[in-house]
Amino acid sequence: MSQAQQQIEVSSRAEHPRGKGQSIAALQVFRAIIGSLLTVFLAVSIDFGTSTWLLVAAVLGGIFISVRFLQGGRSFLTAAIIHGVLAAACFGALWVAQSVQLNDPESAPFTVFRFAEHIWLIAAFYAAAFLLSWLFWTKQSAVTVEATVVSGVFVYLLGAHRNYQLDAPKNIMRFAWDNPIAQIEPQHMLLALGIAYTLVLALYLILAHERPIFGSSRPIHSRGRARFAAGAAVLGCLVVFMLAYASIINRSYSADLSRASNGVGSNTDSEGESPLGFHSAVGKTRQPSALVRMETGYEQNPWSPMLYLREGALSQFNGRELVIASNEFDQDVPRIKPGQPYISNQRELPENRTKVVQSIYFLTKHKSLFALDYPQSIRLIKNPDEDKFSLAYQAVSFAPVIKLDSLIGEEVGNPNWDEATRAHYLRAPGSMTELSGKDWEAQYKQDEPVPDKFGEDLRYRAFARKLSATFDSPIQKVTSIVKYLSDKSLYTRKPGHSTTEKGDPVAPYLFSDEMRGYCVHFAHAAVYMFRLLGIPSRIATGYLTDLTYAKDGHVLLHLGDRHAWPEVYVTGVGWVVADITPANAENEEPIVPDEKLLEELMDKLDPAQELVEPPPLAPEDIEEEALLDKVATKRNVASLLILLVILYIASKLWLRNSWRFASSEPERVRRAYIAFASLASDVGIPRRLGETRWEYADRLKSLHSLDASALTALSERSVYGHSINLAGDEIKQALEKCNSSFDSGRSKLKRFFAFFSPMSLRRWGKW
Repeated sequence: MSQAQQQIEVSSRAEHPRGKGQSIAALQVFRAIIGSLLTVFLAVSIDFGTSTWLLVAAVLGGIFISVRFLQGGRSFLTAAIIHGVLAAACFGALWVAQSVQLNDPESAPFTVFRFAEHIWLIAAFYAAAFLLSWLFWTKQSAVTVEATVVSGVFVYLLGAHRNYQLDAPKNIMRFAWDNPIAQIEPQHMLLALGIAYTLVLALYLILAHERPIFGSSRPIHSRGRARFAAGAAVLGCLVVFMLAYASIINRSYSADLSRASNGVGSNTDSEGESPLGFHSAVGKTRQPSALVRMETGYEQNPWSPMLYLREGALSQFNGRELVIASNEFDQDVPRIKPGQPYISNQRELPENRTKVVQSIYFLTKHKSLFALDYPQSIRLIKNPDEDKFSLAYQAVSFAPVIKLDSLIGEEVGNPNWDEATRAHYLRAPGSMTELSGKDWEAQYKQDEPVPDKFGEDLRYRAFARKLSATFDSPIQKVTSIVKYLSDKSLYTRKPGHSTTEKGDPVAPYLFSDEMRGYCVHFAHAAVYMFRLLGIPSRIATGYLTDLTYAKDGHVLLHLGDRHAWPEVYVTGVGWVVADITPANAENEEPIVPDEKLLEELMDKLDPAQELVEPPPLAPEDIEEEALLDKVATKRNVASLLILLVILYIASKLWLRNSWRFASSEPERVRRAYIAFASLASDVGIPRRLGETRWEYADRLKSLHSLDASALTALSERSVYGHSINLAGDEIKQALEKCNSSFDSGRSKLKRFFAFFSPMSLRRWGKW
């Protein structure tokens, strides 16, 4: 042992009697707990691919081994040399193994390389823990450095949630969804993590001010009743402060999130109010909002791959903006609360629309229901998982199949509207004043508002006429305005407009050089100009989602998908989307759904949804119900039940025996396989999803003593196009072999009850 090492050992033994060993042990345990928790947090956040428990073991090893080196009087140089030799030996062993693997053509490629990646990652965690622990016990200022580094990493990992992107980091937020106790709101999870870390860090700093320093004659000492009381008081005040601060942050978040994304919120459904905001849009948050399952196809979607799901409509101009109108307007929009059924007055499917059925499952609270375009009916369905979904309902919509630009030449407005209704959908800034001559040509160029006698800005009418002067068709005028706004607008969540509370929030966007704004500005500007050209229009609110990311007809909606868009009324067609798509955007990225979360939610759904309650009856249906009561007599019901039983028995007989009547050998083979597969399904051992016929046969043989090998071989030959030329009763013999293996281990009663099982009928066509 060198003289320096002997001095360190003597010094440490002299300065730290046995009582200090207990202080070291207590702090080591506390550090080990904190180190383990931080390692788990880091591994969950980043997902290194290496076992989390191995990383925790490496951190614990670094913490405790460093102290053993110090207590043994080892210098840092000695520790570095020992670890360097071990690292070199490990590197050499991996290099030799890699060389052997490269020379062995039968070995799996990159096996050693992948193994080495895990080893170096574990070594990195060990080295970091060893170094931080060494500094902690040898340097007084190390606690500050350690707390700063760890806090920086912690904040960096959680920083991804900024701008309300509360799905990041994904693995941490997944715990909020998938924890076994109850679903946790993402903001509550983040606040809890922040509070817990802050309090643990404060307690750690307090305890760290009572520790020995190896190699120093001046240990850190802060004991005493006064200092203990001061530490406890600081910790208590910190707890109160953090809880109060978290409460304020949560309220602020809830208020912001009520506006959701793009300035479109769901915090109001009251007449005379608006859920839209003009000053700033919440970020593109990927917080899941709802799951939509398309029960029927929508191949004629005119907006493909985009899908508009309307929640509400704003059609009343209050002098400053568009707000929710009274019940006599926008009657195609369901004005019902979540949990209420709905049926519209539109009973028959128009020629220009198609029926689309959607099942919608709320993941967050909504004040209003939404659906695709015209919902004809909305009714509740059974909630498949109340821990995940707050509400489930099914909507039948009359969805459009015609694009806006294909309606050129069509008239606008509804001929059945009275004058008040038509005036309602044409009211806009300056609509009560008519411009004469060519005064309008210069009006739109003014930097300042050009008020009429009512104080409303005439520039909207002037600008609308300027953009549509060369067109005669109302739809051409609409498309010209949409194209102009799309080409010239810059999408930004922070437009930076300065308007008073009662001032015009749209003019700073439309009459500026940059035309900065988001969907709320675009929709208002477009509807104002449409109306001033005599085109009835309104603003629709709801969700706009990209079907590119749909999976098997399932769409995961996010709060960032909330949107507002213009709609115009075309005669004989109804309300048609006339949305603005800005050519330029400022720091925007598309919302990509979490595919894993989507698949997990899909697994929660039951294909056969049970209705909680029937839809409401329209007034004209009441007499039809009375007529049904007359028809549904006991005799008729009994006859119907007998007919259903006969059909049921006939269908089961057909499944079991239709192979006897097939016109070709391949068809006989197919039906013979169905005969046996339906029997197996009826006793509860159907072929699984994705399971091949041979895998199914092997499972039946090994687990249930059913021999379907011969029939499976014939079926494979038939399915994959091989010529079938069978001799004698080969099909019959193969099927009898299956049936005899079934009967050998089971009673005839089992086969009898299997005949009446409905399981095979549920799998009709899935053989």
